[in-house]
Amino acid sequence: MKNWCETDIENLAGKLRKKYAEKTSQAATDNVDALDLTLRLGGRVEYVPFIGYGSETLIIDETIRKDTNGRWCNIGFRIRVEKNTPTHHHNLKIARELGHFFLHFLKDNGRDRVFRRVSYAEDDRRREVTRFALALLMPQEDYVTQYNTSNGDLIKVADAFDVPIVAAEVRAKILGVR
Repeated sequence: MKNWCETDIENLAGKLRKKYAEKTSQAATDNVDALDLTLRLGGRVEYVPFIGYGSETLIIDETIRKDTNGRWCNIGFRIRVEKNTPTHHHNLKIARELGHFFLHFLKDNGRDRVFRRVSYAEDDRRREVTRFALALLMPQEDYVTQYNTSNGDLIKVADAFDVPIVAAEVRAKILGVR
């Protein structure tokens, strides 16, 4: 399994954000709709009742395989999100699971097919997907501009990016502006 450096994660999220903006004909500074992105990638989102650890999960469909050139084809996947989670948290949670898809499934040769939290302890994979999600939803340049415009008011920053306040706070710490 590859460990990702922070710069590589930021770059990958930026590339995905740029492609999404091109495909949706929106400005690169517009917010990413992680649900729409998931659907465009061939995945789907299921809203499930809280069932303990693992209610937020990425599941890769069994039909996925590689073609003769070694590229993935028939990519299908499901992201499960707890339905009782506040709506403004859904985008972040879906973006985290997309992080598992890009950082861990595709880059680890499809070794794992299910990604779920088994405890609240942070591990390298959780840190990587959190960083990916934050970079996808709040790109560095846009974040710093919004942070400065809002005079560091994290409520305004979170509202601007449609993320939970804690996500805006973590992003500020990652970027060193707070």
